[in-house]
Amino acid sequence: MENQGEESAAAVPSEEEAPLDARVYQFGLLPPRVNRDLVEDQMYLGHRYRCQLVEFERDRRDAVREILSSQSGVEEIEARIADLAARRDAARAEIASKRSRSRSRSDSAEERATVREIGRQLKALRAEAKEARSIVASDEHVGAWISAENDRAAQRQKDARVACGVYWGTYLLHESDAQRARTGKSYPKFPRWNGDGRVAVQLQGGLSPQKLDHGQDTRLQVVSSSHRTGRRLGRGSLLRMRVQSNGRDPVWAEWPMILHRPLPEGVRIKTATVSRRRRGSQVDWCATITVDEPPRPIRATATEEAVAINLGYARRPNGGIRVGYWVGSDGAGGEILCQGSAAYRPRSSEEQIRAAVTHVEESLKKADSIRSFRDRGMNEMRARLIAWIDDFVGGDPPDGVPWWIADARRHLHLWRSPNRFASLLRRWERGWWPDLDGGYAILLAWSRRDLHLERYETGMRTTARRDRREGYRLLAARLAARYRTLVVDDADFRNFQRSPEPESDYVEVDAQKWQQRVASPSELRFAFLSAFGVDRTAKEPCEDVTRRHAPCGHVVDVAGDSRELRCPHCSEVEKREVLFDQDANACDNLLRGWLRKAPEMRQARTKRPPSIRRQRMIAGAKKKREAKAAEERRREARGG
Repeated sequence: MENQGEESAAAVPSEEEAPLDARVYQFGLLPPRVNRDLVEDQMYLGHRYRCQLVEFERDRRDAVREILSSQSGVEEIEARIADLAARRDAARAEIASKRSRSRSRSDSAEERATVREIGRQLKALRAEAKEARSIVASDEHVGAWISAENDRAAQRQKDARVACGVYWGTYLLHESDAQRARTGKSYPKFPRWNGDGRVAVQLQGGLSPQKLDHGQDTRLQVVSSSHRTGRRLGRGSLLRMRVQSNGRDPVWAEWPMILHRPLPEGVRIKTATVSRRRRGSQVDWCATITVDEPPRPIRATATEEAVAINLGYARRPNGGIRVGYWVGSDGAGGEILCQGSAAYRPRSSEEQIRAAVTHVEESLKKADSIRSFRDRGMNEMRARLIAWIDDFVGGDPPDGVPWWIADARRHLHLWRSPNRFASLLRRWERGWWPDLDGGYAILLAWSRRDLHLERYETGMRTTARRDRREGYRLLAARLAARYRTLVVDDADFRNFQRSPEPESDYVEVDAQKWQQRVASPSELRFAFLSAFGVDRTAKEPCEDVTRRHAPCGHVVDVAGDSRELRCPHCSEVEKREVLFDQDANACDNLLRGWLRKAPEMRQARTKRPPSIRRQRMIAGAKKKREAKAAEERRREARGG
């Protein structure tokens, strides 16, 4: 554990230091062949430590809220908030009940308006309570109580860190997650243990790829195969990570590694994380290596100025889904399609850009179909198992019947997860009783069939998503090699997947949600941002970007699902119907907005802003200096 204090000794970068880009490289691993039990133990202990951190944060928040709510003004406001929240929940439940009985939107507009009015009152009261709590917190005595609670939580974390038994690289990973949860607005929740886990190591000061390959570091090493060549060169590599210490000697864990490409020269490796994720009944291992690297030079082939991307998930007449549209400053452009079947084949290089990925939708539909077969089989098995238990056990169970049979019968009709039945089958095998062969046969037959279908479903879904991601990456790389700048909007597609509240007048369309999940425009945007980089990307506001006609600036009303819109202003001026594709028009608007700022952006490129990581480090150092100065002023005031 000699490296535990090294992270505090790392120097905080100055604002004048040249910024670097943080990039993440991911490599496939096979299960560990050395110290696998130790790795799994570290993952489980890390999960327990994370749950402890959640407990400490919940206790801290509850204590602070109790202190602030104990004041008379705040207590009255929170009582009114609780009453209004109860009224809104009851009204929402009534609306949902009506819709469930009639299977339609049978509630009235007045009922929805009443719930919305309660929501507006709640929002105003919560803002008032927040202001009242801030006033209470500004009191000197209350501030001292809050500081004492914060110090108590910090001390509990230090004590838990000493006793958790987790190696320092891994516990720093969980503490970083806990810190992000602490600064968030939502109440922290306990993570469920499902077998997923991580072990990590931090490399203070960074590590060059040469030292990593030569095995000169005592924290992380990669042993490359010497007898493989060509495409099989990286398949015989071995990742060695320090997961514990024996005195001052490292305790290594080893994973066979698929090093599909080497790390670039000139980078500094900062962290390495090995993750285990369950994918159905299978387990995937992967290594994530975070590096700091200098800005990548623009390719010599990137002779054009900029390309604008507009993202979406509209259904096209040919059956595909338009994930986006791109327009370059040289006048080239086209749509990016996510084809649903193998019937579509690109015929040229330009059409290859239009057809980035295929087979995705039909593969995901097939996976959902397999899932429906699994659900149907589980329901049939549940009914037969309940009938067998009732016939065998009945009201007066025979002597020697295990207690877990009767316990499972009480809740069996409520089980919806196949994992519960799989767990019951494992328990049945451990506690064997000869007279229970009938029930065991029912579970065993279902388990074998469900395992086959589960692997089939998981394979179809995973392959489709990987093919889609690879298609998006290839498309982004081609455009990054052609254009120097990427222009995108700032739309947040997460909001479109959230279901509206019962009082909302918005009618949810399941087909649109399905199209968005199939197309995954956020994944396409991430592929473009990764290909171009931060210094080559410009963001424009998304407000009216598709409705504002680029040539005249007139905002057009959108009606229906057609991608073509009519501009009434231009139609009246030119005495003819002026139609335009709203996605191509959005790209034109993005390019026009970027061109207005282009001179300032080119000048700003000569002095790039610090990366997000360095901005956080600089802000943290500044905050510490301010806190130290404030503490010195308080001491001087007390001394005076």
